[in-house]
Parts: sequence; structure tokens; C-alpha cells
Amino acid sequence: MTELLNELDFEDLPELDQLRWLRLERTAYARLLRHISDNDTSLSINDLKAHYMQTVETLASQYSVDNVKPIAGIAVHDAYDKFLLSVTRARTKIWASVESTNQNGTGKLSNPTKKRLLVLADEMEAQIEFEELTDARRKALHKILGNFRHEINQPKTRISVAISMVGQLSTIALVATAFTAQASSTYLNAIQILAAEQVKIIAPELVLLEAEEQKLLLGPPPKQIEGPKKGAN
Repeated sequence: MTELLNELDFEDLPELDQLRWLRLERTAYARLLRHISDNDTSLSINDLKAHYMQTVETLASQYSVDNVKPIAGIAVHDAYDKFLLSVTRARTKIWASVESTNQNGTGKLSNPTKKRLLVLADEMEAQIEFEELTDARRKALHKILGNFRHEINQPKTRISVAISMVGQLSTIALVATAFTAQASSTYLNAIQILAAEQVKIIAPELVLLEAEEQKLLLGPPPKQIEGPKKGAN
């Protein structure tokens, strides 16, 4: 039986409904990736992705998380790409709305993180140029992108502000007629990086929890096979 969630996953959940959704969605997503990687089920990859989307949509309805619903009438792999974008935006919206224990809601980004985000900003800019947009719309988006670069380059970045900017920019990927999986990946990556930084500020204990969950998913290292002992025939 292919399980993305089991009854034990519903124990000891956070008090807030949206944080409950966040925990369960991330567990389901991790198990989805494990099933795909291990190829341990008779279900096809598209069947697994459809199962994940249906599970997460049901949870979103239960825990009052808006705008998390697969798009009907398109191929599963295309629906999955767009669904992941809506899930990631929902994740970051939740983190951005949770009261931060950091009074200023800021965090210092490492140089590699800044560099990666700025590379993604270049990809977003290329996507803006690629789309068929009005001059006014394109100008407004370039302004948001400029503000995003400025925020990332600050000694301490306002994470929730940067998340909000990417959220505005990512609407292009949802409504553009020339939507591509590569464009979706650009916005997803930026939001995921910022969301991870936000978790460090808002709930550092979840960072430790995720590390433990990752160890469980990876399982124990393979046993080393001893070579022939010296003197053996």
C-alpha cells in the first residue's frame, strides 16, 4: 500500500490549523519523493503525483488553506508543476503571517544564499522579458524585481518582504500563456530558499525536526562488505 500519510502523522500537530497543514504537506511531499526515488510501488509516477495533489488539496480544505487546488483538464505532469507552485506560495504565505520571535523579522543571508537568489532574480528578469506584457505591466514588474535585489543585498534582509516580492512576481508563471516548467522552477526555488530562512527565524526547532526526519527518510548507511582477510586461501 502506498501511503503518503498515516495516523501517527496526525499526532502532536501544532495548534494552528495552517501550521498543521504545513507539517502534513511536507511529510506527504517527502514520502512522495521517496516512493518515486525508490520505485517501491506498482503505481506510475503520474499516479503518485495525482495521489499527492489529492491528499494535499483535501488537507488544505480541512485546515483553511486557500488557493491550493490542482488545475483540471491538463496533463498530470503539467498540473503537478503548477500545483507545486501554489503549494510553495501557500507555505510562504503561512510563514510570512506567523508572528516572528525576531522583533524586526530580519535575517542575515549567507553569501552563497545571496548569490543563488540573485542568479534566480536574473532568471526572473529573463522570464519577464519573454512574456507578452504591456509596457506598464513590465515596468511595474521590473520595479518589484529591483526592490527584491536591493532587499537581498542588505546586511540584514527582511525575509517576509522578500517573500512577498517573489509572490507578486510569481503570478506571471501562473497566468502567462507561455508558462514553462523552467519558469515555475525559478520562482519555486527562490520561495523555497527564502522560506527556509524564514523558518530559521520563526521556528528554529523545526529545522532540527526536519533534520531528524531527513535521517529517517535516508535510512541507515549501507553496511561495508569486508574484504578477504590476509592469509586467507
